[in-house]
Amino acid sequence: MLSSGCAARSGLSPVATVPADSSSGVTVESTDTRLAAALLMEKAVPTAESHLQVAREYMRLGVLDAAQARTDRALKQAPRLSSAHELMARIWRDWGVAGEGLG
Repeated sequence: MLSSGCAARSGLSPVATVPADSSSGVTVESTDTRLAAALLMEKAVPTAESHLQVAREYMRLGVLDAAQARTDRALKQAPRLSSAHELMARIWRDWGVAGEGLG
């Protein structure tokens, strides 16, 4: 019961106890128009190139884990796609593990 919790003892309403840094539902996918457009295209036409375009947008925004995941998708569909291999090498470089591309 809320009336017996910390909010009741402190005199604050339950809404006032929500941390200021709690998730408000705003994401980079919903705020960046270029990424949103690439995601829409990827959903409509899930090709290696559309996955790679989403990866490029995540890379531009510095979201390297998502860029790597989309680059992996592109490479699964088109293992010889040189631009995907190049982007993966850039991701590894930015992570500080450029040697991964040599093995």
